[in-house]
Amino acid sequence: MRTLQAVVKRSDTRYRAANRQVRLEIYRPEMDGPRPAVLLLHGASGIGDGSFYRGAAEMFASQGYVVYLPHYLGERNRNRPRGKALISEFEQQHDIVRTALDQMSRDRAIDAKRMGVFGFSLGGFQAMGLSSRDPRIAAVVNMGGGMPGNVTPHTTRLAPTLIVHGRQDRTVPVARAHMTREVLKRLSVPHEFALFQNQGHFFRGDASRESIARSVAFFDRYLRGTEAVATGDLLAGM
Repeated sequence: MRTLQAVVKRSDTRYRAANRQVRLEIYRPEMDGPRPAVLLLHGASGIGDGSFYRGAAEMFASQGYVVYLPHYLGERNRNRPRGKALISEFEQQHDIVRTALDQMSRDRAIDAKRMGVFGFSLGGFQAMGLSSRDPRIAAVVNMGGGMPGNVTPHTTRLAPTLIVHGRQDRTVPVARAHMTREVLKRLSVPHEFALFQNQGHFFRGDASRESIARSVAFFDRYLRGTEAVATGDLLAGM
């Protein structure tokens, strides 16, 4: 990872989408000029205690990225059943996160030609769905997610993608990561695959830090054109 450590300013706002007000956290590096940006999408459990998502947002922002973190499931996600209830709302969620992307593209502090998406779990599925539909997205990190079933058969384009997955994942089996990779191969899309041998759905310790560091390096390559980045597949024993 680059040694750059910008001062980060965090703010909270709201935007309207899908007939409700959506909370949005924004992390901005105190740096001049339009910046590259990352749309950060949480999983089906929401923000949780915030440590992983806000920690990732702080890391991306400290490296010079404006980060948008929308609470796209909102308060309704608390104590709700998983599975079909979430699948049936996928398109509504898509509209909410795409509206956040619209907000990013109008932000004067952001270079709209250099926008990426980082998604974890459900957020990873949403990131791939957005990537298949919206050419504004220049790079994707899909961590613990996969390709949406309603998108895969019809996909004709995807942005360069880093797949990050734990081999021991029981929530989203690693087979979904391999399926995503096959779609990327079929479309001849540049991609990398980081498989962590001893990790499940939620990464711990050094593996969590390494996954974010590799994500920063991937965004640097595709949103900045930086060459000093680890490329190719990674098989980590963490």
